[in-house]
Amino acid sequence: HGWSTAAFVSAYPVSQAIGLDRGYQAFSSSVDDRLDSLDPSESQRPERFWADAASNRTQRRSDATTDAALTWLEEHAEKGPWHLWVHYFDVHDFSLVPPAAYAAERGVTYTPELPPTSVEAREAMYDFELGYMDAQFGRLIEWLQRSGEYDDTAILVVADHGQGLKDGLQRHGWPSHRLLYDWSI
Repeated sequence: HGWSTAAFVSAYPVSQAIGLDRGYQAFSSSVDDRLDSLDPSESQRPERFWADAASNRTQRRSDATTDAALTWLEEHAEKGPWHLWVHYFDVHDFSLVPPAAYAAERGVTYTPELPPTSVEAREAMYDFELGYMDAQFGRLIEWLQRSGEYDDTAILVVADHGQGLKDGLQRHGWPSHRLLYDWSI
């Protein structure tokens, strides 16, 4: 029906390997689409944590995903109706973290000696990473406003869950999202 469609996703759970690319004219899941060659049964553990990098074997940081989406919008938005899916994954783990300069401006120090799987590490980084991801989403909104597309665009924001972190550990014995407690929805 004349629509341009694209998806820019940041991690393996929504990659082409899962089949979520169907119906999209453009689908980008990672630099060089490395995520699509992963064996779903293979462990998805990253090579290292606390990496100040745009991408790794299993995911792409939100700034790199936003850059790709903005490039696509610049090329396609004026040509007619469009649908764009942008997916972020930053807060899920610490294999990638916001750039060091961004962290330094906010007084955040990366602590490689602290295991990133610890509740303390997750508690310390959760709001910071969420804020960085939100800033990347803000770049998309700013583009829509500058380009004149904002008033004619439906924007849907969904999330799969939140984390309980220390509160979840104290109340229920686990920090992550196993049941639908208020803190996870």
